[in-house]
Amino acid sequence: NKAQALLREYGVHTVCGNHDRWAVSDFMRSLPGATAGESLTTENLQWLKNLPKTLTFETPQGELLLCHGLGDNDMATVRPLDEGYALEANLSLQQLLTSKQYHFIVSGHSHEPMVRNISRTTFINAGALDWHDRQVCAVLDFESRTVEFLNLEGLAVSSVERFTWDAAPLKRR
Repeated sequence: NKAQALLREYGVHTVCGNHDRWAVSDFMRSLPGATAGESLTTENLQWLKNLPKTLTFETPQGELLLCHGLGDNDMATVRPLDEGYALEANLSLQQLLTSKQYHFIVSGHSHEPMVRNISRTTFINAGALDWHDRQVCAVLDFESRTVEFLNLEGLAVSSVERFTWDAAPLKRR
């Protein structure tokens, strides 16, 4: 309830993920760390119901899709080491690549921080703030063409990993 209140207060652009969808339908609530639907206020439950699956933004570097998984599929993902058949058989990924609509796709379902180019699209996984995983968030700066992953321990930034992009594939800096 507190996290949702902060997201609303600060006008954070937010999309629906699988746990949001499950909280609304009271499904999969026995998972470790899952929020029980009845623990949410009526206002927050309604807010979750109204979250879009995706948001699109125009950036100075091209169109960006914000989604939880891949497009409308909140359970699909691309992982840092996926290659070959894992990419070819990923129908949600192939649909997005075929559309050639997005220069950037920002997601988070796998909770694995990642920046990688596939075809002409840059995929950025923002990581997760959940205590079960490495706590990390991503900061994108389109003017400097950088993605910074802030590793968080407690309430402090413990380290920063920085990636930069240009017309060529992304490079770690």
